Amino acid sequence: MSEEAPSTLPKDQFKEAVKNFLAAHAALKELNKKSKEQREKMNSLKTLIISFMEDSSLEVCKVNHGDKTGELALRNAKRTRALKKDDAIVQIEQFLTKSCNLSEGASEHAEKLWEGMQSSRESMEVKDLSVRKF
Repeated sequence: MSEEAPSTLPKDQFKEAVKNFLAAHAALKELNKKSKEQREKMNSLKTLIISFMEDSSLEVCKVNHGDKTGELALRNAKRTRALKKDDAIVQIEQFLTKSCNLSEGASEHAEKLWEGMQSSRESMEVKDLSVRKF
């Protein structure tokens, strides 16, 4: 069997892909920086607008901006924090103690139930690149 020299095309493609990847990474990093600045500006302005609308008892504010019209509306948004293991186990223990009349071993059962719930959660692994020191 004879061995052929590896083609230079894949290596050239790899080099070009790395170059393009790093350029895209740098561009995205700059865009994210600008986006962060705009988000901070918007949040600051949003605070002022909400305060004015609440003080003026306005639920909706009609707006003309350039040749476009629209409205700003106050709304309440609900955000739920991630479930913490210790908090969940306390709640499970309380449920087992009160609803199931299980006073002894409630802590151990709660721990087992939590572990069962966590082990049944779907997870997957994906390959990714980490860009360091650019």
